[in-house]
Amino acid sequence: MKILKEQSLRFNLFIKIERIRIGMNHLGEHIRQKRKRLKLTQVQLAQRAGVGLRLVREVEQGVKETFRMDAVNKILFLFGESLQPAPLTFEEEL
Repeated sequence: MKILKEQSLRFNLFIKIERIRIGMNHLGEHIRQKRKRLKLTQVQLAQRAGVGLRLVREVEQGVKETFRMDAVNKILFLFGESLQPAPLTFEEEL
C-alpha cells in the first residue's frame, strides 16, 4: 500500500508540473501576441518593460518552467495586466 501511495503522489506531482509547463507556454504565447499586436520587437518590449531581452525570449519560447513573478509582471504591466495568486479549484488539486 505504501508503494501505491508513493506512486500516486509522484503521478500527482508530475501532473501539476505538466500543468505549470503548459501554463507557461500559454503565458508566453499571450505575451508574444500582445507584443506583435503593438508592433514591438522583443528588444523594444524588453527596453520598455525594464527587463532583459533574455527574459522576454525565454518567456515567449516557454523554455523555462519558472520565472520571478515581479519580472513577468513588468512585461504584463505594459499591457495593463498582471499575474496574481489564485486559489486552486477542486479539480486542479487532484
